[in-house]
Amino acid sequence: MHLAEGLKKQRALNSQFEGKQLSCVVELDLSCNPVRDQGAQALANAAMSCLGSDSVRFEALWGVEEVFLWDTGITARGRDALQGAVASRATLAMEAALALRKSDELIEKVRVKRRRRPKALQVHGLELKDPIAEQLRSDADTELQDLWPTPLMEPESEEPDSQEQVLWVRSSESCALLVSKVLARESRFNF
Repeated sequence: MHLAEGLKKQRALNSQFEGKQLSCVVELDLSCNPVRDQGAQALANAAMSCLGSDSVRFEALWGVEEVFLWDTGITARGRDALQGAVASRATLAMEAALALRKSDELIEKVRVKRRRRPKALQVHGLELKDPIAEQLRSDADTELQDLWPTPLMEPESEEPDSQEQVLWVRSSESCALLVSKVLARESRFNF
C-alpha cells in the first residue's frame, strides 16, 4: 500500500509548484504482483484523491489514468472498489468537460499553460462489470479530447513541457522504492 500512498503524495508535491508544468505517473502496470483486495482498495482511494474543484479547473493533476492488473489476486471486493473509482473519475472528467464547454476563459488558461489533457481512470485486466461506468468513462474521455485546446506554439525551450512515464512494476518489494525515485526525479524537474 506504500505505492498507493506514493501516488497520493505526488499530487501534494505537485501542488507546491504554481505555474509550472507538472508531471505524474499516468500508467501503472502491477500485473503478476500480489495486489489483492487491500491493494485494489488502496489504488482506488489514490485514484479518487484527485476529486475536487481544483481538478475540474485543471489546476491539479489527476494522477494515474491507466492501471494494468492482470493476475493480481483481486476478487469481487477489490473489483468493486476499482469500479467505484472508475465511475468517480468518469464523473470528474464529465464535470471538467462541462466546465471547458462553459468557459472560454478556462480554455484559454489551459491553452496558455500548455496543460496535458487528463483522462478518466481505466483498469485493464479485470472485468469490472459496470457498463454504465465504462460508457461514462469513454464518453468523458471523448468529450475532453474534443474540447481540449491546441497549445499555443512557442519557441523551443531546453526544458520539456511534460514528463510522462510508464512504470512496469514486477516486484511488490520495489513498489515503494520506485515511487520514491519517481517523486525525487520529478521534484528535480519542477524546482
